[in-house]
Amino acid sequence: MSSAVLGYLSGRNLDRAVIGELLSPAWIQNHLNVVISGSTGTGKTWLSCTLGMQAVQNGFSVNYHRLGPLLEELQIAHDDGSIVRMRNALSKAPLLILDDFGATMR
Repeated sequence: MSSAVLGYLSGRNLDRAVIGELLSPAWIQNHLNVVISGSTGTGKTWLSCTLGMQAVQNGFSVNYHRLGPLLEELQIAHDDGSIVRMRNALSKAPLLILDDFGATMR
C-alpha cells in the first residue's frame, strides 16, 4: 500500500513503523491485541477495516462487529440459552474487530 492510501500525509500522526508491523500477519499469528483510540472522525474505523482487509489478504478470517449491537445480541443469546454457541462463533476467526467501543460507554 502506498503512503497516501494509508493516510500518512493527512496529519493523522500515524507511526509508519507501527503501521508496517500491523500490516504484516505476525501480530495476529502471535495472538496480540490492538487498541485504536482517538477523537471522533480521526479514522479509527477506517484503520481497523484496513487492518481487517489486510488480514483477509493474508489468508485470515475476520469477524467485525460494532460493539453496541453485539452486546445486545449477546444479551439475547444469554437469555435464550445460545450464548455458548455465539461465543464459540465469535472466537473462531483469528481476528475479531470490535468497533465503536467508546460509544457504548456513554
